[in-house]
Amino acid sequence: MNRTLVIANLKTIYPQEGYVKYFKQLNKIVKNKNKVLCVCVPFVCATIAKKILKNKNILISFQNVAENSVATNTGEITARMLKEVGADCCLVCHKERRQNFNEDYDLANLKIKELLSQNIFPILCVGENEQELKKRKSLAVIEKQLEKALKDVSLQNAKNITIVYEPPIEGGPENSLALTDLSVIGEGIKNFISDLYRIKSYNFKVVFGGNINENNFSNFLRLKNFDGIILGRNSVNVALLQSIFDAE
Repeated sequence: MNRTLVIANLKTIYPQEGYVKYFKQLNKIVKNKNKVLCVCVPFVCATIAKKILKNKNILISFQNVAENSVATNTGEITARMLKEVGADCCLVCHKERRQNFNEDYDLANLKIKELLSQNIFPILCVGENEQELKKRKSLAVIEKQLEKALKDVSLQNAKNITIVYEPPIEGGPENSLALTDLSVIGEGIKNFISDLYRIKSYNFKVVFGGNINENNFSNFLRLKNFDGIILGRNSVNVALLQSIFDAE
C-alpha cells in the first residue's frame, strides 16, 4: 500500500503544552493506516520521543547530522549517535540550513552516505531560489541539486531516500506557483531520478513543503505527482495535524 507521508518539522519551536503532552497527543491522532507521520524532533528530545512515540505509524526523525563520524568534532551529532537514540530518518539540506549555514549539495551527499551507513532514511530537501523561479529555471536547478546529492549513491540506497520540494517564496505556493506548476515539478523530479538510475518507474516518495495550513492542506494532500506534505512552524498545531489525519 502506497501510504501518504506527513512530515512534521518541529525546528526549534517549543510546543505550548510541552513535548511530553505533545508526543502523547500525536499517538492518539495517528490512526489512519493510509498515512504515516514522521516527526523531526530536536536532538535534546530524543529520549522523550523514543519513550512516548510507540505508535507504529509514527517515525522519529532528526533535523541535521554531521557529514562524517570523526571523533574530534565538538558539538556535532553523528549518524551513529542518531541511530543509538532511535532515529528512523533525518533531514538533509533543509532550506534553512542552506540559507543560514551555507550548506550545499556536495555536503548533502556526504551526509546522505553517513545516514545510509547507519540504516537511517535521509529526507533530502531541494528547491530553487526566488530569482530562479521567476526565470522558470526550477527544474534545471533541482536536477543539479539531485545530481550532486546522489553522486555515487546506489539505486538500492536511493530507494530509501525521500525528496522534499520546498518552494522559495515565504508565504507558500499560493504566492508563487499554481498547483499545475507544482505537479510538473513533482513529475520532473521523478522523471529525473528515473533517468539517473535508468529505471522505468519511480517508486519512492516526493513530498511537498510550502506553508501548509488549515486552508490549503487538503489541496496539497491530493497534489498530483507528490506523495505527502511537510509542515514547518505549523507542526505544533495539534488541531491541524488531527484534521490532516482525519482527511480521506
